[in-house]
Amino acid sequence: MEKIILLMCILSLEDVQAFSSDNQNQAITKCIQKTGVDESIVTRMGVTLDIPDNSVVKKFLACLNKKLGFQNEEGDMLFDNLRGNLVGMSSEEVNSTVSTCKQVKGTNSIENSYLVTKCIFRKIKSIIKLKKRK
Repeated sequence: MEKIILLMCILSLEDVQAFSSDNQNQAITKCIQKTGVDESIVTRMGVTLDIPDNSVVKKFLACLNKKLGFQNEEGDMLFDNLRGNLVGMSSEEVNSTVSTCKQVKGTNSIENSYLVTKCIFRKIKSIIKLKKRK
């Protein structure tokens, strides 16, 4: 578990880097331990920006978003905190991502975390595709 790679921890594809912060490896490690999610799934999510639709992954994302301050205990996403952690993107790209993903709402805190994270990853993937075309 020493070398946990990516997923909201230096997601570095091309020039887009998402969620960079000093405490992320520690948060990822704690949430892997707490939820029992397979570390390889976490790594794969960080590399592919695709999130599997399963309950353990959803619990992991909710744990991680709360530990990183991206979601409050009631399950609401804290978009201002997310906004400040989307680095390597222009302010227009960040605003577009936040604006789009603010529209997404799950039925509970776990589903909310999953759907918003999936939305953000989808937006990042589209930004990466656009940058590759240039």
